[in-house]
Amino acid sequence: PAGVAQAREGRRPAVHWAAGRIQRAWKIYLWRRRFVDYSERELNYVGSLEWLQRQNMLYGTELADSEDVRWWLQQRTAAPLDREVDPWGAERLLEHLNRMWYGYSPEPQPPQQLSQPQQQQAQAQGHCRRLTETRSLHRENVR
Repeated sequence: PAGVAQAREGRRPAVHWAAGRIQRAWKIYLWRRRFVDYSERELNYVGSLEWLQRQNMLYGTELADSEDVRWWLQQRTAAPLDREVDPWGAERLLEHLNRMWYGYSPEPQPPQQLSQPQQQQAQAQGHCRRLTETRSLHRENVR
C-alpha cells in the first residue's frame, strides 16, 4: 500500500493515525472495565491482587466450597504452627507477604516464647549436657 511505503520512507503518518490509536486504547479500556464488572457481579470473583486484598482472600485461584473449608479447618486444629515446624521459613513467608500486601518488611520481632514441649526438650538437653560435663570432670579427677 502507498501509505505504508510512505511511512517507511520516513514521512509523517496520516493525521487520523493518532485518533485510531486513541480509539483503540479506549475500546480496550472499556472491555477491561466491563470484564471486571461482569466477573465481580456474576461470578463473585476477580483475580487481581487488589481485589483479593479487599475481599481478604490470599492468593486464590478458585473459591473453595464449604466442604473444603470445613476439612481445612478440621486439619488446622490439630496441626502445629508454621513457626514451630519451620521457624526460618515462616519468618521468610511473613516478610514476603508483608512486602506483597503492604509494600514493606515487618520490623524484627523479639524472640518467641518456646512452647511447653520445646521448653521440656531444652531443659532435658541442658540437664544431659550438665551430666556429661560432671562425668568428664569426675573422670579427670579420678585419674
